[in-house]
Amino acid sequence: MKVDIEKKKTIFKRNHKEKHNIYYSTSKIIKDYTLSAVMLGIGILVAYLSHFIRFNFLAFDFSLFTLVYLIYKVKYRFVYLVTILLSLANLMHGSPSWVGTMILSLNNLFFVSMVIIFKKIFIPKTSKFHLNLCVLVLSSFLTIVFNVIMNGILYTPLYWYTFKITSTLNFLEVQKIYESHPTLFLLNIKSYWLGIIALYTIFNLIKNAIISFISLIILKIFVDQKTITTY
Repeated sequence: MKVDIEKKKTIFKRNHKEKHNIYYSTSKIIKDYTLSAVMLGIGILVAYLSHFIRFNFLAFDFSLFTLVYLIYKVKYRFVYLVTILLSLANLMHGSPSWVGTMILSLNNLFFVSMVIIFKKIFIPKTSKFHLNLCVLVLSSFLTIVFNVIMNGILYTPLYWYTFKITSTLNFLEVQKIYESHPTLFLLNIKSYWLGIIALYTIFNLIKNAIISFISLIILKIFVDQKTITTY
């Protein structure tokens, strides 16, 4: 008799736990969807407003701070979904072609991936200011390096080819063409690679510094000292 009672208690506890887990999981998904939608809306608005601020021919996009916040609050698949949608929204107000959207998407996906990786390394459970700073500094640095390299071998040749500035996609040929007639596209610097490094390092340092500053403030207010869920 006692054995039957114990079995019933065990079954009841297991069923109760399963129902609780299902309820929590469903509730979490709804919250993730809602927060992701809200941050996507904010991101689109910020992206639109920040596009009026320019460096040379490049438009700033400070909406990445919304993605940084989401990394700490929702499952990563939602972060990547919002990243892609936010980049596609750029077609509505920013880039005049698919090239700009592709470049923005790749850069944003790389930055988000770096933040996720370093967050997993440095911040397993509790968010703290100095750890968040390390995550953002390292992510920004690697993103700048990635952006400079990709601009030299792919982005710039593709952009110039699309807008008929050059007639080739070969970055070595593009380098020769530019160095024979330096232009403001690369700050009139005679060397193609020095121009790429100078332009995109300065541009991305300004952009990522502002994004990191805003992100740190938001994380300090809404996330720091709280236990965060890891995915």
